[in-house]
Amino acid sequence: MRQAFADLGYTPGKNIIFEDRFGGENPERYAEHAAELVRLKVDAILTDIVPTTIAAQKATSTIPIVFMVGDPLRQKIVPSLAHPGGNATGFSYMHFDLDSKRLQIFKDAVPNLSRVGLLVNPDLKFAMEREVEEYRAAAASKGVTIQIFEARTEGELKSAFSRMAQFRLDGLIIGHFTLFDTLKSEIAKMTLDAKLPAMGGWSFWAEAGTLLSYSALFPHLYRDQ
Repeated sequence: MRQAFADLGYTPGKNIIFEDRFGGENPERYAEHAAELVRLKVDAILTDIVPTTIAAQKATSTIPIVFMVGDPLRQKIVPSLAHPGGNATGFSYMHFDLDSKRLQIFKDAVPNLSRVGLLVNPDLKFAMEREVEEYRAAAASKGVTIQIFEARTEGELKSAFSRMAQFRLDGLIIGHFTLFDTLKSEIAKMTLDAKLPAMGGWSFWAEAGTLLSYSALFPHLYRDQ
């Protein structure tokens, strides 16, 4: 995103100022950060997950909001992608819409795939429920059983991987959660140590060491945003 601004002739400190805020996966911090940006009277707010977008919408109805999220329609961020209305517009990276395709690619790559773990963070209820819904629906037509494993912290991740050993999984799908993205190198190593084929979303998962990943090109979406 910063490179895209640079290509358009913007230089930080000269003709543009970036006010970065990162709240991890703490909804209370999202609201605080959104309110702070509104007090700073920024010219626009860029968001990249559903909760931060909703927080920004609650904080202002006048400052333009440009989002990049997985499901703007189902979360009622906008009534229509073609005609978003209001002060919010942006992109859907179709993460959940690609879950069925990810499972099919995973099964093509690992032909004996029948018991698959799905790693989720229950602190983000909507994302967890949608992820589970999409993968279970896809699994039903592919002869695959989905087993859910929850983790909210790095410590719980280690416990989740210990539990996986009891289920004799054929593979693991890593859900789309900021916590997991942040710990991608550690999680990729855990899958390798467990000799467990793993499918991630964004391309950086394959780069980190998982067997596969499948997604839109994340950096390009930020550039377009």
